[in-house]
Amino acid sequence: NISYRIEAGPLKINSIKIDKNSPQSVGTTINITADATGGSGVLKYRFTIKEGNSYTILKDYTTSKTVKWTPSKAGNYVVLVEVKDERGVVVEKTKSYTIEGKTTRIEENNSKIKYRGSWSNTMGNDYSGSTAKYTSKEGASLEFNFTGEGIKIIGPMNSYKGIAKVTIDGKVYSADMYNKTYLYNGGEGLGALS
Repeated sequence: NISYRIEAGPLKINSIKIDKNSPQSVGTTINITADATGGSGVLKYRFTIKEGNSYTILKDYTTSKTVKWTPSKAGNYVVLVEVKDERGVVVEKTKSYTIEGKTTRIEENNSKIKYRGSWSNTMGNDYSGSTAKYTSKEGASLEFNFTGEGIKIIGPMNSYKGIAKVTIDGKVYSADMYNKTYLYNGGEGLGALS
């Protein structure tokens, strides 16, 4: 009798596939799948989420190549996959992933928005909420108090729109609403607040 062992080549992780593109919002269920080849015998997978210096094991070593992750807070994460073969050889691969806070949309007719100066309304099915409010008068302004990490202005962008000055917690931002062609719901995100 002759016994022999077929080697499958060196153990390696070919890919980490995540079913939803980064970034996603808090509370979104994300499916992570790893593909590994080579090594000796049955392969086992461990899935870990790293944020800063904190590690959370989603699934310890099992033969399952997939795991579900539902993040509960915003942040910049690293998905860490480790694969181990029957000889104890371990390889790892990482993939960066961003989770954003939940977004709340506030329409222009919200009672908490305080308008000053001259503003006009326009209507159309292509606008968010079917209406938009605009001004071309110098000195017109609005005020809205909110708690959050940032704001995005969504509104019509076109060749006769300009740059709005936006002040958040004393820091001044510019929201450029100019675009060569008409966009009904274009907009500009204003950076995360600290």
